[in-house]
Amino acid sequence: VLFRSVQFSAEKLKTIALTPIEDLKNDLTEDNFCGGVAGTNYKAAFEEATELLKKETGTKVLYLISDGLPTEGGGGDRGNFPRHLDAAEAAADAMRSAVSNLTFNTVFLQGETTPDDADVDPKTFLDKLTGSADRVKIADKADDLSEEILALKSPPVDLDTAKSTEIGRAHV
Repeated sequence: VLFRSVQFSAEKLKTIALTPIEDLKNDLTEDNFCGGVAGTNYKAAFEEATELLKKETGTKVLYLISDGLPTEGGGGDRGNFPRHLDAAEAAADAMRSAVSNLTFNTVFLQGETTPDDADVDPKTFLDKLTGSADRVKIADKADDLSEEILALKSPPVDLDTAKSTEIGRAHV
């Protein structure tokens, strides 16, 4: 199992290279996983994820972990505008089309960061974005993020039995 992280906010900030999950503890730090610049650009994150994942084989699992709805990505001023939501939705649709065997999960930290005057319900928007209400979890505080991630149903894993047989024979 390999892991890759793309840190984003108003723009893509940092990417952790494809890493075996057992080595992640050595590569993942608060500095390269957390942080940000004012604003949230889902479009940039999805475009980067598409480029990183589209040529990978096997099952891919994406976790969008965010504390805000898109406020950038649709052009023009930063803010809670429908064009940023539309740009995020178009980028998510393009990613799901371009990346095979993708399970797209979202864990949203609602808490204090979601504006009261937002014209969109985060859960409804994220259900549509991921393509499945079962793939969206809402956390009220940061301490609950890991609990919500673990509450997501495990994705299906497709095995290429012909390839696994070849690998098995090569190691016998």
